[in-house]
Amino acid sequence: MQDKLLLIGLLLAAISIIFYTPASAGGGVGSASNVKETCDDEICHVIMGKGSVFLPDTLIIRPDATVVWTNWDGFRHTVTSGSPDDIKIPLNSRLIENGKTYEFTFNQSGGYTGKFAYFCQVHPLMRGEIIVQGEPIPEFPQIMMVVAASVFASMIAVMRLRKNVFKIS
Repeated sequence: MQDKLLLIGLLLAAISIIFYTPASAGGGVGSASNVKETCDDEICHVIMGKGSVFLPDTLIIRPDATVVWTNWDGFRHTVTSGSPDDIKIPLNSRLIENGKTYEFTFNQSGGYTGKFAYFCQVHPLMRGEIIVQGEPIPEFPQIMMVVAASVFASMIAVMRLRKNVFKIS
């Protein structure tokens, strides 16, 4: 009986070593996801995923875009510019709880173009990079809203006119 218990204990220990992931330990861990994406939208997203990774860990955006980091990991994280040895501006979140977000707009007028390395202060090996390049996201001109509203109003007027002209009494 003792041999069976010993064998079961050794088997459980081997399984726990094989399936052990550093992220489950929660201390000073994290890694790169090796996922690179391009986002041409006004709002772009980075997920803090299971295993203490930024997904994507490299995000290419246009000037004036806003990046929103959302924590879907079980641990609290930060978004901090630079590296553990050299913290820089502009990114400097507080601890981000599970399900919470942090956002930053990379305004071209503020000089936020180029490459921005960042990391998590809780898990220093958890790193990412934002690359701001290309032309700024164009603003939707107000005149276009006026034109769109005029076209819509004209369409409604034509539909009502047709309904009255072809009305059978």
